[in-house]
Amino acid sequence: RIHDTGHDHTRSPAPRPGRTENRIRHTMSLIPKKGNVYVVDDDEAVRDSLQWLLEGKDYRVKCFDSAESFLARYDPREVACLIADIRMEGMTGLELQDRLIERKSPLPIA
Repeated sequence: RIHDTGHDHTRSPAPRPGRTENRIRHTMSLIPKKGNVYVVDDDEAVRDSLQWLLEGKDYRVKCFDSAESFLARYDPREVACLIADIRMEGMTGLELQDRLIERKSPLPIA
Protein backbone atom coordinates (compact mmCIF):
# COMPACT_ATOMS: atom_id res chain seq x y z
CA ARG A 1 0.00 0.00 0.00
CA ILE A 2 1.33 3.50 -0.93
CA HIS A 3 0.85 6.34 1.52
CA ASP A 4 0.13 9.67 -0.24
CA THR A 5 2.01 12.48 1.46
CA GLY A 6 0.69 15.14 -0.91
CA HIS A 7 4.13 15.67 -2.48
CA ASP A 8 4.69 15.47 -6.20
CA HIS A 9 7.38 12.79 -6.53
CA THR A 10 7.68 13.14 -10.32
CA ARG A 11 9.83 16.27 -10.06
CA SER A 12 13.24 16.28 -8.54
CA PRO A 13 14.28 19.34 -6.57
CA ALA A 14 16.41 21.94 -8.36
CA PRO A 15 20.08 21.07 -8.02
CA ARG A 16 22.11 23.17 -5.66
CA PRO A 17 25.14 24.89 -7.11
CA GLY A 18 28.07 22.59 -6.55
CA ARG A 19 31.75 22.78 -7.28
CA THR A 20 31.27 22.40 -11.03
CA GLU A 21 28.70 25.18 -11.27
CA ASN A 22 30.83 27.50 -9.11
CA ARG A 23 33.90 26.74 -11.24
CA ILE A 24 31.93 27.51 -14.42
CA ARG A 25 30.73 30.83 -12.98
CA HIS A 26 34.30 31.73 -11.97
CA THR A 27 35.64 30.77 -15.42
CA MET A 28 32.95 32.86 -17.15
CA SER A 29 34.12 35.93 -15.26
CA LEU A 30 37.60 35.39 -16.74
CA ILE A 31 36.33 35.54 -20.34
CA PRO A 32 37.83 38.61 -22.01
CA LYS A 33 35.60 41.56 -22.69
CA LYS A 34 34.40 42.16 -26.27
CA GLY A 35 35.80 45.65 -26.73
CA ASN A 36 35.87 49.23 -25.54
CA VAL A 37 33.00 51.67 -25.84
CA TYR A 38 33.18 55.36 -24.98
CA VAL A 39 29.89 56.93 -23.92
CA VAL A 40 29.71 60.73 -24.03
CA ASP A 41 26.50 62.25 -22.70
CA ASP A 42 25.73 65.12 -20.33
CA ASP A 43 22.76 63.20 -18.89
CA GLU A 44 23.95 60.99 -16.02
CA ALA A 45 20.93 58.67 -16.27
CA VAL A 46 21.65 58.00 -19.94
CA ARG A 47 25.33 57.33 -19.20
CA ASP A 48 24.43 54.95 -16.37
CA SER A 49 21.85 53.10 -18.48
CA LEU A 50 24.18 52.66 -21.45
CA GLN A 51 27.00 51.55 -19.18
CA TRP A 52 24.76 48.97 -17.50
CA LEU A 53 23.47 47.68 -20.85
CA LEU A 54 26.88 47.46 -22.53
CA GLU A 55 28.69 45.96 -19.54
CA GLY A 56 25.91 43.37 -19.39
CA LYS A 57 26.98 42.38 -22.91
CA ASP A 58 30.65 42.16 -21.85
CA TYR A 59 31.94 45.47 -23.23
CA ARG A 60 34.37 47.69 -21.33
CA VAL A 61 32.74 51.10 -20.97
CA LYS A 62 34.25 54.49 -20.23
CA CYS A 63 31.77 57.31 -19.61
CA PHE A 64 32.31 61.06 -20.01
CA ASP A 65 29.95 63.89 -19.09
CA SER A 66 31.09 66.21 -21.90
CA ALA A 67 32.83 66.18 -25.26
CA GLU A 68 35.58 68.31 -23.77
CA SER A 69 36.31 65.83 -20.97
CA PHE A 70 36.36 63.00 -23.51
CA LEU A 71 38.83 64.82 -25.79
CA ALA A 72 41.09 65.61 -22.83
CA ARG A 73 41.44 61.89 -22.04
CA TYR A 74 41.01 60.27 -25.46
CA ASP A 75 43.87 58.02 -26.56
CA PRO A 76 43.67 57.39 -30.33
CA ARG A 77 45.83 54.25 -29.93
CA GLU A 78 43.07 52.53 -27.96
CA VAL A 79 40.74 50.42 -30.11
CA ALA A 80 37.17 51.47 -29.29
CA CYS A 81 33.98 52.97 -30.61
CA LEU A 82 32.10 56.06 -29.46
CA ILE A 83 28.45 56.68 -28.59
CA ALA A 84 27.86 60.42 -28.28
CA ASP A 85 24.83 62.54 -27.56
CA ILE A 86 24.13 65.07 -30.31
CA ARG A 87 22.75 67.79 -28.02
CA MET A 88 25.01 68.63 -25.10
CA GLU A 89 26.00 71.81 -23.31
CA GLY A 90 29.26 73.21 -24.66
CA MET A 91 30.54 71.11 -27.54
CA THR A 92 27.81 69.06 -29.23
CA GLY A 93 28.19 65.49 -30.41
CA LEU A 94 28.41 66.68 -34.03
CA GLU A 95 31.16 69.14 -33.12
CA LEU A 96 32.95 66.32 -31.31
CA GLN A 97 32.71 64.22 -34.45
CA ASP A 98 34.17 67.09 -36.50
CA ARG A 99 37.09 67.42 -34.06
CA LEU A 100 37.81 63.71 -34.27
CA ILE A 101 37.70 63.83 -38.08
CA GLU A 102 40.12 66.80 -38.03
CA ARG A 103 42.49 64.68 -35.90
CA LYS A 104 42.08 61.80 -38.40
CA SER A 105 40.75 59.60 -35.62
CA PRO A 106 39.94 56.03 -36.64
CA LEU A 107 37.22 55.91 -33.95
CA PRO A 108 33.82 54.67 -35.22
CA ILE A 109 31.02 56.96 -33.98
CA ALA A 110 27.38 56.06 -33.38
